[in-house]
Amino acid sequence: MTPSILVVDDSVMVSSLLKDYFEKMGYNVLIASNGKEALEIAKNEVPELIISDINMPIMDGWGLIACIKDIPGLKEIPFVFLTVENQDLDIKMAIDLGAAGYITKPFSFEELRATVETLLKREKIALPDGREEPAFVGDLKQVSIDDLIQIYVDRQGIGTLFIYTFKADGYIVLGNKTVAGCKFGEKVKEDALIDVLLIKDARFKFSPQFDHSEYKHCSLIIKRNVDDIRSERYYINLISNQFGLEDRIITINPKLQTLPVSSLLDLATQGSQNVVKIDENFLPPKGMRLSSIEKVLNLVKKGNISVADCIVGIGQTPYFTLFALVELLSRKIVKIS
Repeated sequence: MTPSILVVDDSVMVSSLLKDYFEKMGYNVLIASNGKEALEIAKNEVPELIISDINMPIMDGWGLIACIKDIPGLKEIPFVFLTVENQDLDIKMAIDLGAAGYITKPFSFEELRATVETLLKREKIALPDGREEPAFVGDLKQVSIDDLIQIYVDRQGIGTLFIYTFKADGYIVLGNKTVAGCKFGEKVKEDALIDVLLIKDARFKFSPQFDHSEYKHCSLIIKRNVDDIRSERYYINLISNQFGLEDRIITINPKLQTLPVSSLLDLATQGSQNVVKIDENFLPPKGMRLSSIEKVLNLVKKGNISVADCIVGIGQTPYFTLFALVELLSRKIVKIS
């Protein structure tokens, strides 16, 4: 049986483009110009998927999804928003209302096709109380990793955030309001999380399913809350942009290797024209700054160490360690190769 897609948009041009595109792919396409008209079509035709704009006359997209999700026999239909609205609050509202996807205009047909194919092929996920919730799919160009995690933490989200890039695929495990684990390509734990926090362009899918068999392979030694992730992403990108983050091995500057930690600490805390300006919103508490720099120096002084192992070895809030690393890199006391 040919799957049917209901396209809801008050723009005749957008509706026509989508109708032509999906019919060439073999789908049956139904058209509505507002939410009220779409609701009647959905009741009579019961499409396999709904793609809807938000801003429309008579009944907008918010009203349409609220009605759809309240009708037995229709509420299971995957609902995708295709809209110019691109605020995090809009995406959060879409998820809360039960949307299975959110794509912003202007859009690429490849992105839309990937979303449609993912949702039409998906398996429904049974939740403990008997409800069924579809996976939510989207693009990281629309929402950052940390904001996406925040959305699901706010919803008491326990599940898996899958990430798909040209380089590799991976996932983040969420549990108890924290990032509990991470895997990306062949990397796991801290190394994987560094890669994920550097991603700016990727497809994602959130599933409310928690895979315990995979969790043991990707669990982090230090669990992260959302604020930690946001600050950590800031520093990881700062280091990558300013100093490079290739092999991620930290070494003492050869010219300073013979100096004791106390002398290096003095150098690290003196004013310097090379110091990178750090956004005050991401600075650790004053009492932790000196301590963090000293801890990083003590570890690196023992021998070359990776960024990931440095974070694990120090064992405090990860972004404190990354702040210290920025300070040391900016003063050319350590380098990353």
